[in-house]
Amino acid sequence: MTVRAYCHNFRCHHSQGLDLETLRDRLGADAPAMADDLIPKLKCGKCGERKIGLIYTPARGDGIEKRAAVASAILLLIHPVLGIAVGVFLLYRAASNARSGRPSGHS
Repeated sequence: MTVRAYCHNFRCHHSQGLDLETLRDRLGADAPAMADDLIPKLKCGKCGERKIGLIYTPARGDGIEKRAAVASAILLLIHPVLGIAVGVFLLYRAASNARSGRPSGHS
């Protein structure tokens, strides 16, 4: 799994992948890793903004995760709830297709 942080400052829009091993070492192995737990501890490395969004992406797949992350990131800037919903839908669909043996471009 990868976790990517996105700055919500409209002048910045910086994004960065989070190193999960470093987070584990800093916060402890038993620390929760959900967005509500991590976001208060993060700030943008470029502008210092504390309004941060996170996108969680599974490690497996054939590229749908990257498309889901990009679509979610763009929609998060426009409409946060819609961006999260679309990202979750695309990842769910990719996982369903992987279980059924279908390529991710087909429903």
